[in-house]
Amino acid sequence: MEERMRILKLLEDGKINAEEAARLLEALKEEERPHKESIIAITKSVSDLLKGISETVSEAVKEKTKQTTEKVREAAEKLKKTAEEVREKTKKG
Repeated sequence: MEERMRILKLLEDGKINAEEAARLLEALKEEERPHKESIIAITKSVSDLLKGISETVSEAVKEKTKQTTEKVREAAEKLKKTAEEVREKTKKG
């Protein structure tokens, strides 16, 4: 952006003509294109990487949730069994 302003200032000051300014501005555009393409490629790579991380984390959370749910079920069953044993013992004596 700063380079464009310098070119326009040179044009305004009469140090270069309109044709020269146009050529310089076009050269700046050509110079910026590879940067834009690189930024787009990097952004896509980062996006793909984040998607992969998200999928991995999601699968890990699902697995841990499944494991935790099973442990909670087992604990609930043990608690229920213990409560029944306590009730039986209380009835007996």
